[in-house]
Formats: sequence, C-alpha cells, structure tokens
Amino acid sequence: MTDTKKIIHKNLVFLWRLGQSVLGLLRIPLLFQRLKRLKNRGVINGVPNVFQLALGSWIMTKYWNIALAYAYHEKPKHVLWKRFLTDPTTMLRPLGMLASKRSVITHLFTVDHGNPKYDFDLLFGSEKGGMYNTPRETIIEEFMAELDLLVRRVHPRQVEYESTTAKNPHYFEQLQQYSNRYFENPKTEPILRDTVLDIPHFYKLNRIFGDLPGAMDYFLSLPKDPISAYTYLKNFTPTILEDYADTLQN
Repeated sequence: MTDTKKIIHKNLVFLWRLGQSVLGLLRIPLLFQRLKRLKNRGVINGVPNVFQLALGSWIMTKYWNIALAYAYHEKPKHVLWKRFLTDPTTMLRPLGMLASKRSVITHLFTVDHGNPKYDFDLLFGSEKGGMYNTPRETIIEEFMAELDLLVRRVHPRQVEYESTTAKNPHYFEQLQQYSNRYFENPKTEPILRDTVLDIPHFYKLNRIFGDLPGAMDYFLSLPKDPISAYTYLKNFTPTILEDYADTLQN
C-alpha cells in the first residue's frame, strides 16, 4: 500500500470510528443492558439511573480522568488530542460502557493508566466476563496476543500506541504483568501510576474511581432526580469526593 493510500485509509477509519462514537452516545438501551449484565455477573452492586449516570460520568471525567492527565503529562492537551485521533471512542464515551470491545482494548494500550482496573473490570470482570456477550477466555486470548506484540515491539500500530504512552517506556511490560495477576485473581493489587501514589488527592479518589464496582457505588449514592442532581452539581467541590473516599476502606 502506497503512503497516500495509507493516509486515505487511516482517515477513513478515523471518520468511521468517529461516526460510530457519536451514534453510540444515543444507544441508551445498550448502556442499561450492559449495566444489568455487569450486575447479574456480580461485577457491580447495582444499576444507577440515567441522572446518576450523567452526573457521575461528568464528575469522574473532569476530576479523575482529565485531572490525572493534566497532572501527569507536560503537554496534556497534545496527548489527549493524539488519543482522540487514535480512537475517538475512548474520549467520547467516558464511562466506556457504550464502547466496543475493540475500543476498550485500544484504550488500555494507548493510556498509561493511573489504575487500569476499571477497564479490566469492563472486559473481564467475572468468570463469565464483563459487559460483553463474548466469552471471557476469548477476550483474554485476543487481548494477551496483542499485548505480547506490543511487548515485543512488533505491533502494526506500535509507533502510534507508544506515542501516547511515551512517558512510561515500560508500560506494556507492566500491563502484561498486571494482566497475568488479574486473570488469576481480579482483586490483585493493581498497578498505580506515580501520580496516584504520590498525590494524596488522587490516592483518595482511586478508592472511588480506580475500579468499576467503586465507581458505580459512588454513582448509586448520587441524587436520583434531575432537580436534586442539578443542586448537587451546583454546590459540588472536589472535597466532596475526598470526604466520600474517607468513608471507604483502603
């Protein structure tokens, strides 16, 4: 394939993913179908309603996902933009629950996570799997085979993926080690980025947003109706998250 054809193909793939991402935001029934599947499989303790999900996802995105990126990267906007270009789904669907299996895997390979357990729970959260119908072992085989290519530096998108994880040159090896432990025991100690370990605020918030059960428990604690949700958001400060985290066990 010539360079011109490669560029055209790459742009067409990006536009297709972008279109799928925007359309996916409208698939509310799919969102609750996957949440119910996670609950039935024992991954989460309950299913938040639409107002709790909207409020919780906004708080989680702003004060955990984006805040971590800004605390970690010297040029966070540049990195976030590159992540968007690599796969827009990973940026437009912050909870990950409307994302395809392929997009969640890509997200794990393109983000040096503060804590990767949340995404592992989405993919592999129980013996029957996470939020997808695909058998857990099938996803594990696909994920580990691709991760092995990244560790050996022979992945077809090696340069692209490494450009968004460049600050940690050992990220793929660390992810592989954690994967092996997680598949043996999902409650194994996760890998935490220095930003989470060294900054007390993020270390506390990791108790909430570091894994899927914790995040959904917080969402379930949020107001259930739009007026109460608006009032909560209007008066919201990050200390509310820290106070909530203090009520949880380490």
